[in-house]
This record gives sequence, structure tokens and C-alpha cells, in this order.
Amino acid sequence: MRSPVVMALAAALLASKVQAAAPADDLAAAKPAIDAANADWIPAMKAKDPRRIAEPYAADAVSIGADGSVTQGREALQASLSARFASMGEVIGGAIAQDDVKSVQPGLIYEWGHGAVEVRAANGEKRSGGGRYLSVWRRGDDGVWRISRNLSFAY
Repeated sequence: MRSPVVMALAAALLASKVQAAAPADDLAAAKPAIDAANADWIPAMKAKDPRRIAEPYAADAVSIGADGSVTQGREALQASLSARFASMGEVIGGAIAQDDVKSVQPGLIYEWGHGAVEVRAANGEKRSGGGRYLSVWRRGDDGVWRISRNLSFAY
């Protein structure tokens, strides 16, 4: 028979090994959601589809724009994007480049990089802009990874 102290130490050791493995497991689990959101951003912008752009966001997400504007919630983000699309012109190009992604604790991942978009105005004039971003991805109770916080910075 093993002593309760030995059993408790063994359980603590096992738990610490599980915790140590969690960040790598989280990165592997979150990667498809992160990659899909990044890959679909420009196609969704070209389609002027606010629902697709907001889909990866948590219902209670907070997004801070490069201009300092704060949007709270996925539905509010969709509404903000709809208003923006009404006057933005045609999106003709752009990209997101992820610089890095790190698991900071179980269920929480930081992703950062830079993005750019090119737009053709109604008069044919081309404009481009972009900047850096920081997204905080959180695993929900349902196991789905969603953006909890997003900050955009202008160049």
C-alpha cells in the first residue's frame, strides 16, 4: 500500500507534466481556427461580408481600432464593419502576415503580426493602409477558439 503523501506527490507531478504540455496542445488545437481566420480576412473584405470577418470573434469580444475606437461584442463588430463597407470602396488586395503566436496560459493564446489592405475608391483612386495587430485567442467552454481581444495599430 502506498502512503497518501507519496500518492499526493505523484498526482502533483503528473498534474505539472500535464500543465507543461498544455501550451503546445493549445497551439496545435487553435492553429486551424487562427489560420482560417487569417486566410479568410481578405476574401471576406473583398466580399464586404461583415459576418465572415466577425465569425472568429467571441460574442463578448472587444476590438480596438487603429483610430482608438472600441467595439464590444461580435454583433457590434458586424454593424461597425457594415457601416465601414458602405463608404470604403472596393477591396482589391491585401494580406495578413502573422509574426508570431504564443500560448501564455492554458486556454489563452497571443497572436501578433501586421496586415494591409488596398482599396479602389469609386473615382478609381487606389488607397492602401495597414498596421500591426495583436489578437488574444481564448478557448471557450465549448472548446472553440475565438478572438477575445483584438488591437489594431496604424503604421
